[in-house]
Amino acid sequence: MTAKPGYSNKTSRRKTVACFLAHCAILCLCLAGVLFSGCAGGSLFNPRPLIGRDRLVFQVTDQQEAVTYYTRNIWFDGDNFRFQDVYGRDIELPKTDNLQVDLISMYDYYKTP
Repeated sequence: MTAKPGYSNKTSRRKTVACFLAHCAILCLCLAGVLFSGCAGGSLFNPRPLIGRDRLVFQVTDQQEAVTYYTRNIWFDGDNFRFQDVYGRDIELPKTDNLQVDLISMYDYYKTP
């Protein structure tokens, strides 16, 4: 028995289409993983505040300017306090008697107006 002409060509075409569809499915899964995965600030479709409910928060109050900042991390280099507030701004404040740094709980953070 001899094979019909073009039979192997149809088989290779089917394999190519199946391989293409498999790669498309893998690409879609990876893209969905990127869009729905969690990271700082949540995912693209499920944004969350940078301060989670299970973390402690520093409350930095500048009493002279009457400004209160909230941050998760704060650094002190001997002269200045440096931190990023919840809006992502880099802030550096000199250490003075008017500057107060407190560690508060998430309950207190969400309770504040």
